[in-house]
Amino acid sequence: MGEEGSESERTLTDADVDAVLDRAFDRLRNAVGGGVLSLVWRALIICFIGLAAYGATKGH
Repeated sequence: MGEEGSESERTLTDADVDAVLDRAFDRLRNAVGGGVLSLVWRALIICFIGLAAYGATKGH
């Protein structure tokens, strides 16, 4: 009880963050399904490519 200050000093390492993100992504993939996530990923890639093409043709 007398160590309240030690909790404020806790930090996450890069490995901790990677592990949390991997676990969250695995749970999302299991809940939603790999096919749906694959479809969303492809849609995002197509949007980014379309945006890049639009920017290239616009001249900016």
